[in-house]
Amino acid sequence: MNFNPMTWPLAGKLGAAGVAALVAGGSTAAAVASSSPEPGVSTYMCSYSNEGLLLQWKDAGGGTITGTYEDAKLTGTAPQEQVTSSSGQLSGSVSGSGITLNIGFSTSVYGTVNGSSVSLNVPQQDGTIQPVTCPASDLAHWNKAVVALNQQASSDNDAANQAAAQAQHEQQVSQAQQSLASDAGTLSSDAASLDGGTSLAQAVSQMKSDYQHQQQDWQTEQQEPLTCDNSGTIAGDASTVAGDASTVSGDQSTLSGDITSLQGNGMRNVQSDITNVDGDLATLQNLGAARATNASAALAAGQKALADSNNAISWANGQASTIVNEANQLSNQAQSYANAHSC
Repeated sequence: MNFNPMTWPLAGKLGAAGVAALVAGGSTAAAVASSSPEPGVSTYMCSYSNEGLLLQWKDAGGGTITGTYEDAKLTGTAPQEQVTSSSGQLSGSVSGSGITLNIGFSTSVYGTVNGSSVSLNVPQQDGTIQPVTCPASDLAHWNKAVVALNQQASSDNDAANQAAAQAQHEQQVSQAQQSLASDAGTLSSDAASLDGGTSLAQAVSQMKSDYQHQQQDWQTEQQEPLTCDNSGTIAGDASTVAGDASTVSGDQSTLSGDITSLQGNGMRNVQSDITNVDGDLATLQNLGAARATNASAALAAGQKALADSNNAISWANGQASTIVNEANQLSNQAQSYANAHSC
């Protein structure tokens, strides 16, 4: 039911009926300044759903009446719902039980009146006519009705805010759960890849192979005939052994590059994954939500992969240092041998 079409006029002070405007809770709410009845004033209150209409008039003689109307209703949508009011001058006529009122509509409103109520045929914005009965009332009841509307607006706004907060919380939990599941999966994959890497072992194996080749070249040098005519060949063999030592040193540089790549890619990725999973778990804890994904195995795998990688780096560096030292010593030995058998 719409008591307050857009065409109703607004008014300020309505002294004839003692009606005023009251601002409540940041919204404009209709209320009256006093609940004391004024002699000769007829008061009726129409109520429907989220709206109320106060009618007050006096007999102006000759079957005419004058007074005021005050409308209060809920407007807006929660959480921005509020009570707004409008008011204006009322005029009309009474003939027997029939009544005609001019209360801001484009046409007069007709109905019936008796001592206990007014029944009006109220035009709606969609063009229909809706009957409404307005019991005799007083200003105290009107004030209570306005208070009830304000309380309804406050309740609706609180409920909407709580619903929005709950929806936001649920969305945050859902996002955190999805992030945890994804990050835990990435961590498990990266940890398995890191733990299964063989680049350092392959680099050390290549160093050992090249060192073995150097040892073979050293054996060749020792097997050369010890004659002055063959001293050049022996010196050439010593140079070959020295070249083998350089190859082994190059292998060590390759190993260093592999270690740098391992630390900058695989290990860094796993460490980043662990940080992400820890962050997801902290977010869920802060939200008061139980984790939907058990990330313990992924975290353990990540920590193990990092520890294994650090151990592998330490082992590879130790192997490389030993092999390079032995290769250099063998190169020096081969050169000393060549020098000792030169002519």
